[in-house]
Amino acid sequence: MYEKELAAYFEAHKDEFLEDLATLVAIPSVKAEPSDGCPYGRHTAEALSQSLSIAEKYNLYTENWENYVGIVQIESGRRILDILAHLDVVAPGEGWEVTEPYTMKVSDGKIYGRGTADDKGPALAALYALRAIKDLQIPLRNGVRLVLGTDEESGSSDLLHYFSKTRPAAMSFSPDAVYPVINVEKGRLNGKITGHFVHQQILEVHGGHTTNIIPDSAWAVLQNIDEAKLVQTASSNQITYSLTPTDKGCKLTVHGVSGHAASPEASVNPITALLQLLSECTDCKEIKKLCTLFPHGAHHGQGLNLNLADEVSGELTLSLTVLDYNGHALSASFDSRVPVCGSREKLQAASEAISAAGFSYEEDFVAPHAVPDNTPFINTLLDCYENCSGRRGQCLAIGGGTYAHGIENAVAFGCAFGGVDNHMHGADEFAEISTLLMSCNIFAQATIRLCGKPTIILPKDKVYGTVLWLQQADTKDATPLFQQLSDAGIAIIPVILDKNGETAENLEAVENVLTDLLADDTLSALPVAVSGIGYGGFIAGHLLARKNYFAAGTIISGLTNPATAYGTCKGIALSQKVLSGNFSMMDYLGDLTKDSVVYHCDDIHTPLLLLHGFRDETYGFEQAEQLFTSIKERQPQSKIRMVVFPTGDDKLAEDPNCKEKYCEELISWFTKYLKGETHDKA
Repeated sequence: MYEKELAAYFEAHKDEFLEDLATLVAIPSVKAEPSDGCPYGRHTAEALSQSLSIAEKYNLYTENWENYVGIVQIESGRRILDILAHLDVVAPGEGWEVTEPYTMKVSDGKIYGRGTADDKGPALAALYALRAIKDLQIPLRNGVRLVLGTDEESGSSDLLHYFSKTRPAAMSFSPDAVYPVINVEKGRLNGKITGHFVHQQILEVHGGHTTNIIPDSAWAVLQNIDEAKLVQTASSNQITYSLTPTDKGCKLTVHGVSGHAASPEASVNPITALLQLLSECTDCKEIKKLCTLFPHGAHHGQGLNLNLADEVSGELTLSLTVLDYNGHALSASFDSRVPVCGSREKLQAASEAISAAGFSYEEDFVAPHAVPDNTPFINTLLDCYENCSGRRGQCLAIGGGTYAHGIENAVAFGCAFGGVDNHMHGADEFAEISTLLMSCNIFAQATIRLCGKPTIILPKDKVYGTVLWLQQADTKDATPLFQQLSDAGIAIIPVILDKNGETAENLEAVENVLTDLLADDTLSALPVAVSGIGYGGFIAGHLLARKNYFAAGTIISGLTNPATAYGTCKGIALSQKVLSGNFSMMDYLGDLTKDSVVYHCDDIHTPLLLLHGFRDETYGFEQAEQLFTSIKERQPQSKIRMVVFPTGDDKLAEDPNCKEKYCEELISWFTKYLKGETHDKA
């Protein structure tokens, strides 16, 4: 879809892209103290202002949200996609050889400079994707927003500000990692240990400064150390060290290999190595206990009894990254990346082990982030990646974190290829020009497919009718069912809904698709059915109540009465109006009732099939029962059928005990009312 036009466009505008990126790289946008309306310092605000100026130069709509974030948009329809990138960078550090940190240099197909890979280059690639869509006048049915943040490197408080003013989009991706798609980010457990003791041999111990970085060295000031024992212990444990005299005794320095705490296997931890030496070469009980809690060479929390792993995200990792002892007070910090199966309860073992060793303990926990794979959103991203790169797409899990973490249906997508060390956060950071230009194309393709007119899945032969399939972006892919319907001569138009959006917005989006359908020469004269799954069932029910246009309808695992689901199902939460005290609970429940499908049951005259799992904990099967009973009581002659699957939950299409019957029911219903065949009553 527009692949050749887009590729030619980005190649033609390559020089402009490089000029714009050089302008952004020249700004030292490291977080600093707040000043005069600049919450993260004047340089991050300058980078944001410059980026928005670039977007305005290309006739894109922009807003600056108090220098926390900026937004860039193509004005078109309801917003369903956010692209989350950042303009702040880490400090330059030392060791730059190819160029100065803030002077971009092009060399051998690469661009060097702080932020070229993380994340100014990818942010500009996303901006150019929107520019190309606008310049080439490629139509979008729904809106896309590029969100440019300024505090990703220091905790993402900028996004807290952003989401205090708006809701998340139905879909979001952050070009701040690697391809193909990162749909799982491990949780993070940061622990701090404190204690007090005095030991005659150990005067000081120090190692590390940053919780998420394994240092390259750690040292201790000692007295009366057994050097022969030290040599033996270091040799047997393959520990590299140096010993130098001081006025207090001697300084023992252990040398390791620095690295990110999320990947401890790639490093050699000098802190745990130092503890190993001190444990075996002194009689200090506290050091021995600490060594037992954090044994050298153990990367998975074995000493804290944190034996957690799963197939989706792998094993828990844990690194002791900071250790300070001044002769009487000890302080230590560790960084643990927690798999999807982890929870506060399962991590309690760490607190118990540390307390049993006689130390005090505090922790900070961020839950893992996981987005379902094999959904329309994820599959679209993977398809665009495969089409543009020629490489196989797949979902990956990482130990690090991005803007996507904690945002519903958000993933990391690009902007580098796995296996390429871009020196992010290091000296001579670089990005490959070809990768950035390809990313422009990938992001444009993804935006067009996710925000453009829905794709019509047409049968190979005769078409008897069309089904509007309403679903959330994170609903599992229904391609096998679509294929069966297509084989039966039924066209499918998948429509992505925003379950966080207003009912009216989603209804308008579906009605826009209907307008397109009526303008289609092939399909306009054929019968149309509407089918919704989950929240899509809620919107399908409202459409059936508003329009006597459809030949048939189905509601699958659907929400039909949010007033009764309130407090018993996932997805129904206290309104901010109620929590703020500006809206009474009774008024809130009254609004929910009026917004329910059941409330409008007198207006539903279309043949309707209800499918629901008895074990559905998202929207309980009682939701289907209420609608079925209400319509039957008010309209005894109505054509309504309800099927409850005794062992099913909210994922009927994935349940091996349900999916065959599930598909049979849908195909039979649609073929009856779209092709005129008899529905099987058995």
